[in-house]
Amino acid sequence: MTKKHQTIKEIPALERPYEKCEIYGPGHLSDAELLAVVLRNGTKDKTAVELSREIFALHPYYQGLLGICHLSIEELRKISGIGNVKAIQILCIVELSKRLAATKAEKKLSFHSPKSIADYYMEGMRHLNREEMILIFFNGKNKVIKELKVSVGTVNQTVASPRELFVEAL
Repeated sequence: MTKKHQTIKEIPALERPYEKCEIYGPGHLSDAELLAVVLRNGTKDKTAVELSREIFALHPYYQGLLGICHLSIEELRKISGIGNVKAIQILCIVELSKRLAATKAEKKLSFHSPKSIADYYMEGMRHLNREEMILIFFNGKNKVIKELKVSVGTVNQTVASPRELFVEAL
């Protein structure tokens, strides 16, 4: 009987994700190796790195890191070796990355600049499957008072009447 893959212990120490990270830093890890560190272990048939590559290939359109943003817990659990805990860990890492990007944009946020507003909302909205319209209320000093989702539309459009917007504002 021949083995299908190497176990993590059979991989040279400098090629293992944990050891590689410890010696060279996380910037030297591939995307699959970074995810493998989060997953911690694979299965009897796959290393954590191989499992990570399978996750990256799961989405039919978006591949790699971008694909993870478009996966649900149910889709992740279809992969042998991914249960509830690992699926939730993966989705929490995605959410942390979105919040990190939003926090970075928030520091530069100025409601006098359309680009800074776009940067602030982009990370949270770029991976949505449907268009959403958000109404932002701010005071005379350009400080946000309230944000309100007023419409969720289709893949490429959303509709809200001016009346709805004024009712909310008043």
